[in-house]
Amino acid sequence: MLTTPTRTLVACLLAFLVSTSLVGCGVLTALRPTASVAPLRHFESDQKAQEAAMELLPKYYAALDAVTMDGGMRPDRVYPYVTPNYRSNLNLAFEKMRNDHLKTTGLTAITRNLLIDYAEKNAGEAFVVVRLCLDLSHTRVLGAADDDETPATRLDHTAYDVSLTTSDGDANRLYVASTRARRDLGPC
Repeated sequence: MLTTPTRTLVACLLAFLVSTSLVGCGVLTALRPTASVAPLRHFESDQKAQEAAMELLPKYYAALDAVTMDGGMRPDRVYPYVTPNYRSNLNLAFEKMRNDHLKTTGLTAITRNLLIDYAEKNAGEAFVVVRLCLDLSHTRVLGAADDDETPATRLDHTAYDVSLTTSDGDANRLYVASTRARRDLGPC
């Protein structure tokens, strides 16, 4: 990245190439370099991006728990927190839950979070990845007869990478775009 003195020097050199009567950058007001506009950043810092993610994620998991407790019924409760593409994936999972007559009990708890990535993409879109440590020890999967069908291999404490992105409608609001379970527990 160019420093301010270097930017000024480059601007003067460009002005010199355009005008043979250049005495100094300050003399030609028409060629005076304007302040460069920094690209729009959705969040002031990585910490602010992480805070925005952590403002959204407890709401998302509360809505997700509510839908799964109802056996995948009324999935619209999770829609305010997810992208349209991820909504489609969730709807498939909720449909399978309904078809298999499954539901859950208990609440998912976020025990730790770690910012993995924050980047600005083309067209001013922000992208945030947070690693979550989830405590599932109080959740169970129940079958049609309310029998416990929680997989024996399910870990009570697990790590997920959650990708979030901004929306065109609200540049400072994040939406869950995907979640991916991690094989290793990392910081969890």
